[in-house]
Amino acid sequence: MKSPIDVLRSYRPHNGTLNDAFSSRCQHRTDDVFIIQSGASLTWGQFGARYDRLARALKARGVGRGDRVAVVGRNDMTHLLALFALARLGAVMVPMNPHYSTRELNYAFNHADVKAIIAQAELLQSIEQATQAMVQKPWTLLWGQSPAGNAASVEQAIDNAPDLPLSDEGRATDTCVIIYTSGTTGYPKGVMHSQRNLLLAGEANVARLHMQPDDRVMIILPFFHVN
Repeated sequence: MKSPIDVLRSYRPHNGTLNDAFSSRCQHRTDDVFIIQSGASLTWGQFGARYDRLARALKARGVGRGDRVAVVGRNDMTHLLALFALARLGAVMVPMNPHYSTRELNYAFNHADVKAIIAQAELLQSIEQATQAMVQKPWTLLWGQSPAGNAASVEQAIDNAPDLPLSDEGRATDTCVIIYTSGTTGYPKGVMHSQRNLLLAGEANVARLHMQPDDRVMIILPFFHVN
C-alpha cells in the first residue's frame, strides 16, 4: 500500500485548478474508467474530452469568468461535466436541491445571480415558474428526457460545440462552487469554495481514507451537498 504522500506524488504537481489537476491524473490513466453511472461509463480521456466540449459550448453562449450557473437535478454525470467545464472557464457552479419549491428556487436563482441553468428535464416546469418574474431570465440547458419547448439539451450542446480557442482561464483562487446551506435559522446562505479549496479537501481524503490510485468510491450523497 502506498503512503498518502506517495499516492499524490505519483502524479505531476498541478497548479491548483480542477482542469490542471484532472490533466495531471489523466496523463497516466487516459483509458482507465473514470466514472460509472447506471451501467454507463466514461474513461478519463472520454470525460476530459466531453467537459472540454461543454466548456466551449458554454463559452459560445457567453459564460465567462465569475458567471454563476445553477445545476438542478438528481445525481448525474452532468453535475461533474458542468463542474469541470465551468471551472475551466473560471465560472461558478451553483448546485441546488432538486426538491426546492418554486419559491426556494426563485430565491436561490436571484441570490446567486445565475446567468444560466443546467437542469434535469423533468424539472423544467418548476424552473420556468421560478424564473418567470426574474428581470434577467437565465437560459436553460437540460439533461434527461427529451427537452420541451425551446430549451436545448446538454448532449446537443456538447455534440455541436464550436471549435473555440480555450486557454486555461480558471485560476486556483477563483470561486468554483457556491453551495447553499439548509437555511434552518433563516434564508439559506451561499458558501463559496475556490478551486484550490475543493482540490485540497479532496486530496485530504487520500490521507483520511488511505486511498489508493485503483480504489473505487461509491457516491450516495446528493451532489448539491457539501460532501
